[in-house]
Amino acid sequence: MRIFCKQHNHTVTMPSRKLPEVGARYGNWTFLGEYNGRKWHCRCNCGNDYWPNSCHLKSGDSRACRSCSNKTHGFNTRNSKLYAIWVGIKTRCLNTKHSTYPGYGGRGITICPEWRNDFLVFARDVGEFPGGAYTIERIDNNRGYEPGNTCWKLPYAQARNRRDNRWLTIYGKTMCVTDWCRQTGISSPCAYYRVRKLGWSWEAAVTTPSTK
Repeated sequence: MRIFCKQHNHTVTMPSRKLPEVGARYGNWTFLGEYNGRKWHCRCNCGNDYWPNSCHLKSGDSRACRSCSNKTHGFNTRNSKLYAIWVGIKTRCLNTKHSTYPGYGGRGITICPEWRNDFLVFARDVGEFPGGAYTIERIDNNRGYEPGNTCWKLPYAQARNRRDNRWLTIYGKTMCVTDWCRQTGISSPCAYYRVRKLGWSWEAAVTTPSTK
């Protein structure tokens, strides 16, 4: 493989195992064939040319020019709510030292490689942050963060999918305790007090009218 070395201003033959083929892709970068020591001449998808460090390219630390990495679809990704959500997902799935890891990564919940390695792909697949109190939820609580298994929901809707929710079947209808309380007008604290302190059954706790 013949490569132009800008440092020495001449073309040299390099073993293909040390340098990629011209046109090789690293995220949004395309290798153009020139190199200067450990820096390779690349072109971003937006058209910007740059000389990223080859180690950063191979490790995935450099996936696009600074302009594309910091600004996408009109917002600054590193200051956006969606970026913070992405970082939070990776933290609880991958950081073994974080307090939330046991309930996520510790029990096999992962983030798919496409999302883990590229925020822009994650942003494209999950869509814009709806705003307000919305959070991202896994549809199947036993599967990881991946395309087709996430959606945006408000905290109340998301809480219904918690693994520790108690589900009750009354009159042939199955709902979680919170939904039964909403339907019968019994407060959740009252229902839990009846069960845990007074020894009531869950059915009686959520259906018996409250009196003072």
